[in-house]
Amino acid sequence: SMPPPPVPPPPVDEVKKDLQRPPPPQSLEPDPPVTAQDDAAILRQFLKAAQQLSQDEMREIVEDHVNTELAVIRRLPTDQRPQAFRTLCAGWHPDKCPGISGLATEIFQRLQSQKTMVLGAR
Repeated sequence: SMPPPPVPPPPVDEVKKDLQRPPPPQSLEPDPPVTAQDDAAILRQFLKAAQQLSQDEMREIVEDHVNTELAVIRRLPTDQRPQAFRTLCAGWHPDKCPGISGLATEIFQRLQSQKTMVLGAR
């Protein structure tokens, strides 16, 4: 099969314009970790779709999701972990997940039991 044709470089004027653009102002606030705020909205959509799944499939997906989030939090600088962890826990509070409050309770309790490990230094 033929290799795809090369992508032409952008016109020089465009590149120059980009170079002249002032960089965005650097805020002194560190970026909030991209966990649970945006995640809460995604999670709600995900939970809607998930109502179609069996309990076991649901649990497996939820466990994977939570493990991924915990891994992300573990990689944050130590001082950013507590906020990210609180946000994650809040998202799994049974009141926030009425459709799966039983599973949410389990996840919530599991998160609480792992708190020291997650927040502790490596």
